[in-house]
Amino acid sequence: MDLSDGKYKVNISEQTKLFEVLLKVYKRGGLICCYLKAASPRDMEAVTPLGLVKGHAYSVTDIKKVSLGEKTLCFGKTSKLFMIRMRNPWGKREWRGAWNDESEEWRKVSKSEKGKLGLTVRDDGEFWMTFEDWCNNFTNVDVCRMINTSCLSRHKTWEKGEARGKWTNNVDALLNRSGGCFNNKSTFFQNPQYIFEVKKEEDEVLVSLQQEDHRIYKKLGKGHSFIIGFEILKVENIRCRFCIYMCVTPILMRTSQRVL
Repeated sequence: MDLSDGKYKVNISEQTKLFEVLLKVYKRGGLICCYLKAASPRDMEAVTPLGLVKGHAYSVTDIKKVSLGEKTLCFGKTSKLFMIRMRNPWGKREWRGAWNDESEEWRKVSKSEKGKLGLTVRDDGEFWMTFEDWCNNFTNVDVCRMINTSCLSRHKTWEKGEARGKWTNNVDALLNRSGGCFNNKSTFFQNPQYIFEVKKEEDEVLVSLQQEDHRIYKKLGKGHSFIIGFEILKVENIRCRFCIYMCVTPILMRTSQRVL
């Protein structure tokens, strides 16, 4: 997801929506990482004045709504601050802006709340920052969701489908199943095709194209991955149906694939 879009930097409503999405992903065991894009190769791993490393991936280790101030009997409610915790995999070099480990802002948080957050004051690569600062300092976030397929869950569930196939080359166009990428207009539709339906407007579809891991054959000089891809096209005469076209470069044939 591209965070450089201005709506996440200035629009509080959009920030709140994104925070709730990421919080839900985190609570359900998903993986989240983010990074600050480098403008050029020379800019890779350059450190910003606020301590962030450009072109460097940070893992998100916690997302919380942090209570500010002490909760009392007279005033039961406390204000909430959207916070996110990152970890630099180097184990050092942390955020030096507001809410860094030694920041004065932490005085606004009670000792009990700090204990819940597991706040540590040491250069271990892990640090907290406000979600607003996060949106303004990082340019990209990658999210890996844990897909829930349980029929007994109260949360949104997914239907899982799997198909196995392969690209095979044949001089007969009717039997050829290796049509190349989308640039090959005359042969592209000879690639393997799979049809699926989206029955509701609000439904989402996730497609994963996978191939066997060939790295174990590197010692034999065969450890190279194949260049593969797919296209999703809407079938015009049946609006709710879609086709997946698998494509592979013409010189790379006969590799078994799996679609999720």
